[in-house]
Amino acid sequence: MAVAKRSLKLILYLICVIFMFFGSALIALGIVTAVDSGDFTVVLNSALYSSSVYMIIFAGLVILLTSLCGYLGSEKENRGLLIIYIVILVLCVLFIFIAGIIALVSRDALTQATKSAMNNTLSQQYGRYRIVTATWDLIQSKLRCCAIEDRGWTSYIDSTWDFYVNADIHDKNAKISESNVFYKYVPVSCCWKLIDPLTGWPTETFLGVEQCQNFQFGPPNLPNGAHNTALYYGGCFNAIKMYLMRFALPLGILALISMLIMILAIVTAVVLLTRIRND
Repeated sequence: MAVAKRSLKLILYLICVIFMFFGSALIALGIVTAVDSGDFTVVLNSALYSSSVYMIIFAGLVILLTSLCGYLGSEKENRGLLIIYIVILVLCVLFIFIAGIIALVSRDALTQATKSAMNNTLSQQYGRYRIVTATWDLIQSKLRCCAIEDRGWTSYIDSTWDFYVNADIHDKNAKISESNVFYKYVPVSCCWKLIDPLTGWPTETFLGVEQCQNFQFGPPNLPNGAHNTALYYGGCFNAIKMYLMRFALPLGILALISMLIMILAIVTAVVLLTRIRND
């Protein structure tokens, strides 16, 4: 009986140590996601996105504290700490399971909410608020995309930016005609930059700003036509989604492995609690 109890305690020790590593990994990934993708919250559904990242960090903290509770409960054979440990683990498993279901069921709704937030910032705030303008420019330059949807250059037409950049000097409440050769369909951040052949990184030299912003033979002036080599064709929604998927896969794997280890920890803790009670 004593040998079995020692074996159970050893298993629980190992699980607690593993949990500490996983909790630390979740916190680290959450912080990296928040820092590296913080600019995106200005144009995305910021409350939804930020809360998701902070929930990941909070989950990591809970796992760390729970691991400490399980370790002390096992070491001191404290039934109260073990019960708390089991209850918290059960709640964590339920939380991860329910959160996964909600994420799958609400995926379309989340997509629409994100697109709606992006459309609002692009049409109403870009060109008016410095932080929004700088963020959109950063995203479009960094991810080499333009507007929201693929080939979505028309999103800029009649936007705040459009009326500001293409303002008629004779009438401040109007803009110049789209047929005017000086009309700008898209901002400079939608334009291709030359690539440094040594580093592979974009330089600060544009391929052709005039052709990018106004091209009479095709986009962005026309929905189709000759290919505009100076203009980004991809939309920023898909570009951001692909960018954030870098974090989604490791976070998803960590969450799944954590849930499996939690179930093993619950079973081990319950058996150990029973042995302690019988002693």
